[in-house]
Amino acid sequence: MEGRFHLAFATTDLKRIKAFYGSFLGLKEGRSAATWVDYDFFGHQLTIQEVPMMIKTARVYNPQSNVPANHWGVVLNIADWRRLRDKLKKLGIPFHIEPNTVMKGEVGEQRSLFIEDPDGNAIEFKAMLEDGNLFRIGMKSMLDPARIIRELGLQPHPEGGHYREIFRSGSLVTPSDDRDRRSSLTAIHFLLQQGEHSRWHRVRSDEVWHHAGGGAMGLWTLSPDLDRMEYHALGAMEQGASPMHVVPANWWQAAQPVRDHSLCTCLVAPGFDFTDFSFMTEPTQQQAIRVKWPELAFLI
Repeated sequence: MEGRFHLAFATTDLKRIKAFYGSFLGLKEGRSAATWVDYDFFGHQLTIQEVPMMIKTARVYNPQSNVPANHWGVVLNIADWRRLRDKLKKLGIPFHIEPNTVMKGEVGEQRSLFIEDPDGNAIEFKAMLEDGNLFRIGMKSMLDPARIIRELGLQPHPEGGHYREIFRSGSLVTPSDDRDRRSSLTAIHFLLQQGEHSRWHRVRSDEVWHHAGGGAMGLWTLSPDLDRMEYHALGAMEQGASPMHVVPANWWQAAQPVRDHSLCTCLVAPGFDFTDFSFMTEPTQQQAIRVKWPELAFLI
């Protein structure tokens, strides 16, 4: 069975409460009358009724988490949760509980924040690290990076992180530039742990990044003329990320996990050779980063 949730509660000041849910939160108003109003609360029905008097009771908190025991809210995807968090900050709506991570490292890991409406009702907005884990039971949401390194046999990579080549095609091709023949395709596992990054570098062949596990990977690409900078979040689509991105030959690239660790599979065609790989070492190139995108200079 499927359905939509319906929640109804009372207020003594309908005008004030409508300003909060309608104007501040931007919820779409449905049917209404002089003493009640319906709102579309992220696809669910919220009904607020005006009454002459309410008896307030003391709020009870969970003694372990310090979360209001009585509250309601909605589970968003991670991208929409971040947009809402930023919107609330911009509007100056105070947080009852600041945006934070709950159950970190467990299968139920989630982002959460609480606000209060004008009548003091506690509302939680949360987003699961993995959408499919809302009702899943387990201990860990991701493999430990040390275990990934061990089980996949990864070794340190010169650009940062760990890698291992897992495929090199026996078919040879001749690139259209001045290079000798190359394997038609190569593939590696590539892991960046929390706090690690892949330094600015470029490859003379096209490279396909495909997210394979862990948290999202942040990938920056920069055109050869150092004029066009792009950012790509690689990860689960339900988290607002893309599962794959192609870095064209000779484009500069750098990467850093969005959170925790991130595992990717990188395919290069024509196949990878370290003679086709170079870091951003020229002073003019480094200066372009420092002047145009100083926040990314740490990736040099």
